[in-house]
Order: sequence, then structure tokens, then C-alpha cells
Amino acid sequence: FPFLSFLSAILDAYQKAPPGSQERAALAHQKDGVLTAVGHVRSKLLSKQEFIQALHQMLVTHVMPEFRSEFPFLRARACWLFGQIASDDMDFFLMVPGMLISTLDGVLQCLNDGEFPVRVQAGVNMGHFLSNPSAREVVLPVLPQVLEQVCKMMDDVDNTEIVETIEIIVKRFSDQVVPYAVTL
Repeated sequence: FPFLSFLSAILDAYQKAPPGSQERAALAHQKDGVLTAVGHVRSKLLSKQEFIQALHQMLVTHVMPEFRSEFPFLRARACWLFGQIASDDMDFFLMVPGMLISTLDGVLQCLNDGEFPVRVQAGVNMGHFLSNPSAREVVLPVLPQVLEQVCKMMDDVDNTEIVETIEIIVKRFSDQVVPYAVTL
């Protein structure tokens, strides 16, 4: 699969480039393109058993670390890519122990990011995870903070996907959001 080999070569080059170097900065934009491409072909990758293990490995090795990237656009892209996969196949995250929790921790961290576009991307993609009972358990202890951040975003930007995330939160956590009903 030449296309996947090409993408993999870019990910490997980025990983080998010294942090803070101009080379790494240039490769960061290429990595963003790779993650975008993976997000757009995710359905094909998820439908073929021979790609699923490789996709897990790629996400753990090359995408999860981007939740803490020096580049805000890669933090946002990590949220987007995991959200895209969650919207197609939540069971994918349950195949590897701890993957769902690690991914949600990263998205929750990005929900409090210093960069507004990263927070929006985290807020938009949070909704994709909440259909899973395991995700519910992770989010429940921090539900007040999640609601506060998402509601604040709704005030700052007119985005229907943020509204959809709030609707999902209200649907999934109906009993727990009652104290926050005035805010909503």
C-alpha cells in the first residue's frame, strides 16, 4: 500500500526531528496533512482487519502525543481525528485496554487549552465519545467543568456542532445536568 507507506514515512520523519527545530516545524504541517488523510479514509481502514492493528499503533505512537504538542493545530487535529474515529466505531477504542480513557483524557485536556481553536475542536468532538458507557464514567466526575467550558464556547462562537455536543451531554447526563439547567 504505497499511500500508507508514504504517510508512515512522514510520521516517522516528524518523530525523529528534534523538538523545537525548523525541520520539525515544517514536518508538523505535513503531519497535519497525514492526520487529515487518515481521518478521511478511516472508514476503509476500520473495515479491514489487517489495518485495524496498524491504526491502533499509529494512533498510540503518533497521535496521542499530539494532545500535548507544541503546535496548537496538531492538538486540534488529534481531537478531530479521534472524534472522527469515534463517530464511526466506538468499539475501536475498546479493543486496546485503556485507549478510550487515554483518548478522553487528551480531549478533556484540550477542552481547557490556551488556544481557542483547540478548545472548540475538543468541544465539538467530545460529543462523539459520549455514546459509550465507558466514556460516560470518565466524563461524569468532570461534568461540571465540561459543561462550563462547552457553554462558554457556545457564548463565544456560533457553532451548531457545539450545540449538538451540549444536546448530547443533556441527553446522556439528564439527571446530573439539572443543577446547571439555568446555564443551559
